[in-house]
Amino acid sequence: MRVCVCVCVCTQVRSDLSNEVRKKVNTLIIIDVHARDIIDTFVRDSIMDAREFAWESQLRFYWERAADDINIRQCTGLFKYGYEFMGLNGRLVITALTDRCYMTLTTALTYRLGGAPAGPAGTGTRGHTHTHTHTTRLSLLCPSYTNHRPQH
Repeated sequence: MRVCVCVCVCTQVRSDLSNEVRKKVNTLIIIDVHARDIIDTFVRDSIMDAREFAWESQLRFYWERAADDINIRQCTGLFKYGYEFMGLNGRLVITALTDRCYMTLTTALTYRLGGAPAGPAGTGTRGHTHTHTHTTRLSLLCPSYTNHRPQH
């Protein structure tokens, strides 16, 4: 079933699509590939218990029936889902570094601290931070600290 869905989406992305639909399909592919990679890691490392750090460290979304709302969990953090639409601006790949940044920011926000990821220009630190904070509906000052070099 999963292979069939991937083939269908890959076929669709190669067809003539509007920019909006192409961004949607690309985002779905990126998120699905990341999920597949995480599950492959769980299988490889025999992660069998929801209390293991490998599972706890993932950004997880739960529908809470009693609250009739979505909660986001990661490590010790618990947040209400923000329901904020960020627009369709495309998505960078999700790497192990992205996961670590999300975990660091979530942990900081759990303790009412902030964060300001730094990195080279174009690596997505600011964009991923904005996506994460909008999802969790928490404000975070995110100045852009990048290593710009003068153009000659």
